[in-house]
Amino acid sequence: MLLDDNTKEQIRAFFKDMKDPITLIYFPNESNPYNKDIWELLNEIKELSDKITIIQGEEGKEEEYEVKYKPAIVVKGKNKG
Repeated sequence: MLLDDNTKEQIRAFFKDMKDPITLIYFPNESNPYNKDIWELLNEIKELSDKITIIQGEEGKEEEYEVKYKPAIVVKGKNKG
């Protein structure tokens, strides 16, 4: 577990009034030793709101989402992505 209870409550409060769902798309950098930690963090955030989905970006889709550097997290939703 990477997030403490206080931080989780702050994140819940931030997302509480979110009306539309979002998807967090994670594009890892295979040479980054923190890929596993980033994925774990995204999963912890996802658990704090039923309006958040996470997926791993597909190789070759970086240009579609204007990803120039990895690791990257794309926020896709009604008003984003």
